[in-house]
Amino acid sequence: MLEEIAALTGQGMRVGVLNIEAYRFMTPQRKLLCRPIQELINDGTVGHVLHSDEVETSLLVVRYPPVLQFPTATPSRLKADRLLILANQAPSELDGTDLRYVPATCTMNARKMFSVEPEWCPQGPSVRRALAASAPRPKITEFDMPGIIDTEKWCSRTNRIPVRPADHRPPFTRQLDQVATG
Repeated sequence: MLEEIAALTGQGMRVGVLNIEAYRFMTPQRKLLCRPIQELINDGTVGHVLHSDEVETSLLVVRYPPVLQFPTATPSRLKADRLLILANQAPSELDGTDLRYVPATCTMNARKMFSVEPEWCPQGPSVRRALAASAPRPKITEFDMPGIIDTEKWCSRTNRIPVRPADHRPPFTRQLDQVATG
């Protein structure tokens, strides 16, 4: 999300952050926003949007579908022209265990919360297949939205592969050999 924010604000777009807690991870303790997001809010790079704020946006991206599984009963005052639910993970494991969310329930709750028909945007092909197999099938975008990174920031500029002599072993292997042999 931080990379997406940097890419969007780098193109001159205004970005707001609305924190919604997922029921499966709720605790009685109040949780703060993560430090990098709070710093972006504090320095004015992004806006902090509350559920009760009257805000209009052309695009609302819900980045974690489980936040829609058990939402607050109060409708949001946020109005969006378009709502994308970014499915960053499948609703469950392939064998049906670890049920994270039910797409039909999340779709219904998103509609109630934001008064707009949501579209599901898979992060990749395996999530797309899982969404397409759910019943009823949600409205799915024709494109995937994989996580983005700033390659200038995260990629190495070298093409060299370090070469080790054939008899050289990493230190931990040598250490294990010493333990194993005595």
